[in-house]
This record gives sequence, C-alpha cells and structure tokens, in this order.
Amino acid sequence: YMGIIGVSSDYAKNTKNYSVSNDGLYILDVDKNSVAGILGLTRGDILYQIDDTPIFTFLDLRNVLYSHSIGDKITVHIYRDNKQMEFSMTLGER
Repeated sequence: YMGIIGVSSDYAKNTKNYSVSNDGLYILDVDKNSVAGILGLTRGDILYQIDDTPIFTFLDLRNVLYSHSIGDKITVHIYRDNKQMEFSMTLGER
C-alpha cells in the first residue's frame, strides 16, 4: 500500500483539464498518513516508474504493487514541476 489515488496523465490532460506535461500516473490525492504522504508525494506529482517498470495507469501501479509484499522496498520515480525525483519507500499495510 502506497496511499495514492491517481489517473493516467492523458486522462488528466484531456478530461480534467489539468496542466500535465509528462506521461505517467497523475496523483490526485495522497493519504497523508501513508508511506507516500510521509515521503512528501503530493497532488500533481506524476508517478512514471517504480523500480524498472514504467507506470502509465492506476492498473500499472496496482500490478506492480501486487507483485510485492508488505515490507518490500521500492524506488518510486516522479515528475514534480517537470523535474525528475526519486524516492525509496517501504510498502506498508493499509
């Protein structure tokens, strides 16, 4: 469990009219008490890769998370303000 809700960046651009310039999963909401919230991920970040796996949709994210167990460490790659950032996190329980 990471603690984020998101939509594909294409959906965010075309349907929600958000200003999105990178491909990936557009983060709409972050549980502030989750691992993602504690690390500082925020609405508007674009999650584009976990470890070596590209992320484009929420289904991509779910598939990657389901391939891991609670306590596994992953590396999350995001865009924030068109800058690439990388976070290491340990997956937690919901």
